[in-house]
Amino acid sequence: MEANEVCRCTQELTFLTSTMIKSLFGKAPSVKEQVRESQGELRRGEREIQREIIALQLQEKKMIAEIKAAAQKGNQQVLNVHAKSLVRLRSQIAKLQASNARLKGISSQMTTSAATVTVGNAMSSAGKAMGAMGKVMNPQKLNQDMQQFAKANFQLEQTTEMMDEAIDNALDDDEVEEETDNLVNQVLDEIGVDISASAPVASRKVAAGYRKQVAAGELNDESSMEDELATRLANLKA
Repeated sequence: MEANEVCRCTQELTFLTSTMIKSLFGKAPSVKEQVRESQGELRRGEREIQREIIALQLQEKKMIAEIKAAAQKGNQQVLNVHAKSLVRLRSQIAKLQASNARLKGISSQMTTSAATVTVGNAMSSAGKAMGAMGKVMNPQKLNQDMQQFAKANFQLEQTTEMMDEAIDNALDDDEVEEETDNLVNQVLDEIGVDISASAPVASRKVAAGYRKQVAAGELNDESSMEDELATRLANLKA
């Protein structure tokens, strides 16, 4: 309903604007000109969203560097806080990317509609352009397409809301803790070579033994992994 109402209001606004321009200057803008103007607005929106995405991606790189620094210092509390913040940041990036894709889809749909109108105008004379558009455009098919678009848009909004709620709820669940642990482990693996090289001999032996146990499948239970992670963090402080 909301999409249909927006479409109706947009059509009325376009008609009124065209009428005013025609009364003032004697000629209303063509469909192609209106589509070009609308697509310009969409492109500006895409560029604005893309700038936000780039800014968040730079922030993501900075946050990863902070996570690595905290891991090298063995600060587990700070490490977990930064890891959770990274999860939220990546969620924001995903939302903006979805919005950008939605704008691109609307722009493509406008191009297709404009092409249909162009075909209609080509089949009619200049004096019967508006009548030809009415003949080319199938009102029933157009109404059906708009209903499908409204339904798809509603489903997309519902899915987005569900994803947002799931992400917000997950930040307080064990799943986020598991994801945080995975991020921490990933960071430790990335810097593990440098730590092993600079750690005492005993620490290097522990790290080597851990890698052998993982390869042999001996560290399969969660408690063993937690103990090993605690050992590695203790080695960081040494």
